[in-house]
Amino acid sequence: LRYPGETYTETVLEQVEPVFFLELEGGVEAILGATFHHRGRLIGMYYDKKQPAGPPYFFDIENGFPAEIPDEEYQDVANTFAKEFPDYLSEES
Repeated sequence: LRYPGETYTETVLEQVEPVFFLELEGGVEAILGATFHHRGRLIGMYYDKKQPAGPPYFFDIENGFPAEIPDEEYQDVANTFAKEFPDYLSEES
């Protein structure tokens, strides 16, 4: 089966779209670039669709949906990502 059909494609997109694509404040369109675990939680690293070399954004992935990370934890999450995945960050970030 080379093409499973439009219904299948729409169903899969409907299920993954809330995690893969985000509309952030200021009209930023963010796309999921990576996931990693931080203190037992699944974290998503997102990048700006129009400026992929810019700084990443991080969100908790809870029950299949992105959720904001509390301000007091955000820097720790960013540091964990930088240590575990230094190749994902450009020198501009």
